[in-house]
Amino acid sequence: LLVERYGFCGGNAVAGMSGTICGMYLSSERRSNRPEQVVFGFTERFRQAMQEAGGITEPQRYGKTWTVTHDPLVWREVADSFLEEAGVHV
Repeated sequence: LLVERYGFCGGNAVAGMSGTICGMYLSSERRSNRPEQVVFGFTERFRQAMQEAGGITEPQRYGKTWTVTHDPLVWREVADSFLEEAGVHV
């Protein structure tokens, strides 16, 4: 059982307070570098599901970091599907 304050999962990423996923890629001052992903595990599984659902962009440079822009509605749907697969009741 999961009690969600707003009736949907995803927190600020879904409520419109954040439109990017940060911290998955190694930062670099060199503009020519391609993104190097350094975070995997659950984060990668979620990123892959978001990509398959058409809910994220390719990594985009933002200063010294790389970010991925996401669609909040797709995030919500993917999060809900993960919870449903795990047998969680929201």
